[in-house]
Amino acid sequence: MNSAMTGVDSESASGPMRGACLALLLAVMAIGASGCGGGTGGGTGGGTASAGTTPLPPAQPSGRGTVVVTVKDVLGAPVPGADVRINTNWGNEDKRTVADANGRAEVKDVIASDVSVTVYGPDSIGTTPSRRLAADTVMTVDVTAQPTADATGGIASAWVSVGGVQDSGRALEFSLKLLQVPDGHHGEYWAWGTDAVRVVACAPDAGNDVPRFRADCVSGADDFDAAYEGVNDGRAVSVKRVENPSGGVFPASTYAAALLLDQSSHVIVDDPADLRLFAAKYFLNTAGTNNRVMLAAFASDDAVSGQLSLLPQKPVSLFPLENPQYTNGGRSLFTTVDSLASLEGGAAPLFAAIDRTLDFAAAHRTGQNNAVVVVTDGRDEACGSRSQCQAARDALIRKSKATNVAIVTVGLADAAGNADHETLGLLAQGAYHGAAFWAQNPQQLATIAHSVQWYLTDTKDQLEATFRIQSPVANTFASGRKVLGTVRLEVCPFDCFYMSIPFVVQIP
Repeated sequence: MNSAMTGVDSESASGPMRGACLALLLAVMAIGASGCGGGTGGGTGGGTASAGTTPLPPAQPSGRGTVVVTVKDVLGAPVPGADVRINTNWGNEDKRTVADANGRAEVKDVIASDVSVTVYGPDSIGTTPSRRLAADTVMTVDVTAQPTADATGGIASAWVSVGGVQDSGRALEFSLKLLQVPDGHHGEYWAWGTDAVRVVACAPDAGNDVPRFRADCVSGADDFDAAYEGVNDGRAVSVKRVENPSGGVFPASTYAAALLLDQSSHVIVDDPADLRLFAAKYFLNTAGTNNRVMLAAFASDDAVSGQLSLLPQKPVSLFPLENPQYTNGGRSLFTTVDSLASLEGGAAPLFAAIDRTLDFAAAHRTGQNNAVVVVTDGRDEACGSRSQCQAARDALIRKSKATNVAIVTVGLADAAGNADHETLGLLAQGAYHGAAFWAQNPQQLATIAHSVQWYLTDTKDQLEATFRIQSPVANTFASGRKVLGTVRLEVCPFDCFYMSIPFVVQIP
């Protein structure tokens, strides 16, 4: 398997480092501005300082007050141990403390001035706007710590235009719609220019073909694979930003989404802290009352290892068990989500689980956009031989198109950093509104959950890019084959870093 995987490249700066760069930039600008003031012209009178004099700095206030901070996460739970920082107009008067077991921190002797609060929790950050603290008063501040993680992304759609196969199958032109998942410190920023979006050259790796052959670059029948590289060093042929696909029309589109979680033994290793369950509650909670959600989980008894699935219904449990249904109150499912922490084990019947969940979603269609959102590494251990698994996968893609229920995949990498990009990418190319998001680590699942919600409401920006690749082997890009690869995306909120997003595109 090609080693490229979603995530921030090693040379990229971390979120705090980018913030430090911004602070340094602002400081330099301030110095430059003060050094350029004045000039050689005569004064205008009316109270201006005479030439050669330096205005006195404003007097520091003498009054003091108290700031009481309560830190909660996005689900409303307290964040004990949060790092609480009180920022004032006077840097030498900034304060710092730690929240108690209830997420509460009381900071006394804060200088009376404009005050803002920044909090840092585990994989989360929260800030407040500046407020004036009056002398001898107590200011109460509630702060929500939003999830943070390395930026990642996904693919909304992938296609080959008519005439895209050229030079006797040695060259291919294709297009992708890219999705960005911000890191939580910054919003969405896109670097412009065709050199900011590049397709990475690919070479097959024979070392991962045991026990079962797996294509790395070009997937086809009879264990086919072939190397390719991007034309013009992989630079995009064209790049176009698609801002807010809803066209800015509000209210946003509504959706009905069935959230399907992998509960097989894989997650015990891939997600030991059960961060997918926190992400699930985040997704269910942010749906609000305009959208409808339901919860499902899958696993089955493992005939090879003998390990049993602990779910009440196999291969998939739809909740509530007695009467599965959508709800516009996602918090009502929190207790069920929590119970899944002790219901892990068994094999992963991915295709059978998606199939049954698609049937449920099709029979209970509601809202403008309908989708099954599945969190998994993409492995199916119950579909049979390679050809049988491919047939099951292709049948799901056809069912998704026929029912107009999209499949949104959230690919969680295993401990080695791998997920089945081909399977998950193709499943997402059924009905309109399918998409494939990628998590290199479980910490990214919460930020992805939020981006999926934006995507389903048609309020998430996309970047449409077209690429040309070439192979030295004739007929490499033959009809029916799939191109697997990675797009390298430059992102520039303040300084620039790079993000790698896996893709798969079917050759018609």
